[in-house]
Amino acid sequence: MNPQAPPFVHVPLRLLSLSVVLLFVLCLGQAAPAATAASGTSAFTGTVVAPDQVTFAPSGNMSEGRLAHTATLLPNGKVLVVGGGSWAISSGLVSAELFDPTTSTWSSTGGTSASHSYHTATLLPNGKVLVAGGYAPPNSFASAELYDPASGTWSTTDSMATARSNYTATLLPNGKVLVAGGWDAGSPLASAELYDPASGTWSSTGSMASARASYTATLLPNGKVLVS
Repeated sequence: MNPQAPPFVHVPLRLLSLSVVLLFVLCLGQAAPAATAASGTSAFTGTVVAPDQVTFAPSGNMSEGRLAHTATLLPNGKVLVVGGGSWAISSGLVSAELFDPTTSTWSSTGGTSASHSYHTATLLPNGKVLVAGGYAPPNSFASAELYDPASGTWSTTDSMATARSNYTATLLPNGKVLVAGGWDAGSPLASAELYDPASGTWSSTGSMASARASYTATLLPNGKVLVS
């Protein structure tokens, strides 16, 4: 397993329309409900959960088993799932899929130019999704891409100054995206950068007092960002 990968299973939650929560249950290792012997990966399934009842109903399955991916709720109510990889992280995925909560079905939506896992995906004010960095064996990388839900297409944008994975990305009130920390070359990072959607460029900003990875970042009501 990738030594940079966090020692826990990533279970992203996204709030959908009509008060429905989509839970991507990622069952791995001994807990895998349907392991695929040929590939060594698990057959990941989706489950829809209504907040007012503790019952589960199956939804459609993703076309590929994946972990360390991202799930982003789009303005149109669909969920964009990007990248990820197998439990061994021996290779990453370039595919992306859309979940439609009205039909509980998945559909493919192009692919990224590079494989991404342990990356970030941020919904921008213009409706596009910024996918940046991540881990592609054997290294973290700095490239970034944009997904346009209106056309269902991907395009490259400026790369970060520093390669990083297992980091955070926070959309700020001014519309810029703050990325900080993460892993690169086996060591945690303290550096931080800002992405400006208007210019499509990155700029450096103040570094954190301590290097950190696999942590949390929370936008506070006063506009500041708490990392812990």
